[in-house]
Amino acid sequence: MLTSTLLLASLLLGQEPAPRFVPPPYDFVVGVAGNEVVLRTDLDVMIHENSELKQRYERARTQKERLEVQLDSLSALLEQLVMVQAGSDIGFDPKLVEQLTNREFKRQIERQGGYRAMSAALAEQGMTPARLKELNRDRLLSESWRRSRIGRAPGPTGRVTVDRYIRPGLLRMYYDAFVDSRVQAEREAVGQVDPQVRIQLLQINVPPGEDRDRVLRNIQALVDTYQSGDTTFEALVNQYGDESVRNLRGVAPAPVLDRLGQLRHSSPELGELAREGEVGAVTRPLWLEITDGEGRVRTQAWCVYRLAERIPAVPALPFESRELQAKLRAYLLKILDEEREDAAFAATLADTYIWPEQYRRTIMESRAERRSR
Repeated sequence: MLTSTLLLASLLLGQEPAPRFVPPPYDFVVGVAGNEVVLRTDLDVMIHENSELKQRYERARTQKERLEVQLDSLSALLEQLVMVQAGSDIGFDPKLVEQLTNREFKRQIERQGGYRAMSAALAEQGMTPARLKELNRDRLLSESWRRSRIGRAPGPTGRVTVDRYIRPGLLRMYYDAFVDSRVQAEREAVGQVDPQVRIQLLQINVPPGEDRDRVLRNIQALVDTYQSGDTTFEALVNQYGDESVRNLRGVAPAPVLDRLGQLRHSSPELGELAREGEVGAVTRPLWLEITDGEGRVRTQAWCVYRLAERIPAVPALPFESRELQAKLRAYLLKILDEEREDAAFAATLADTYIWPEQYRRTIMESRAERRSR
């Protein structure tokens, strides 16, 4: 099973993706989905046009990292082709597809500010009008397939075949389950908000070569002036704190109590402050060291955290509330839509010829990973 992947890796290794308008000197097949083949240059286009893949490739420092991006682009392209072909199989009139594609192209020109502005924007992205129309057509077909499978559009028979109505009894059952759920998104679906805290941060950076102990003594002296009541914590942040947090008045976004990892430290002392500390209490100075992707130290600093505010929990809305029922129904429809789409895609993928064969599993794993983000 690994043979085709190793062969593909050996073919791709060391080959730099080029923009679409600068094709490589030769081309070859790297994948197949249904009746569509994927060429080496198609991966170049995918990386060039997909902002996430492009950023990953630009950050890659080794051949192995670049190869991983290329293989991920192949997986994404195979998945895209499966959905586009499934949309084509619905049986829409080709003239209607072309008409809708051209209509979207004209709207894009209007949003861009005219033909000249559109031409300049396309040239900057390394794209042609024909390529943009092709992308519009693919999006139309894949989205038509997706909507037909979740009941938001007619299916191959010309009728909607999915029952999307959430009955009152089912709504009540989910309400009762979500009130006591351990999943934050489910509690929020019934209007429940966990207790939160707002944390202020005084961060004083230690320049390279500076004595960290001396900086520690200085920051401890500042904390002493705050605790004695001679100044406010916000004044210390504004006068001495790192500029990145000074602009925010040192206040971090309000994290729920079980998600303190959003802050720069996740020490037991900080957790204790958040759970049991009084408003106004501070931690001792905590050492912070931030490194880059290669392990080089980028920032060294002493940090002091202050509990600025406690935000009490909000109980679930009563089931009789129309606001609650609308919110809960929308949440359930979103979850059910994702489940229906994933099941339909798995069935479609099982009926589609894929090469390399092991990419069937890779495609499904990639979809599951996107869902979990």
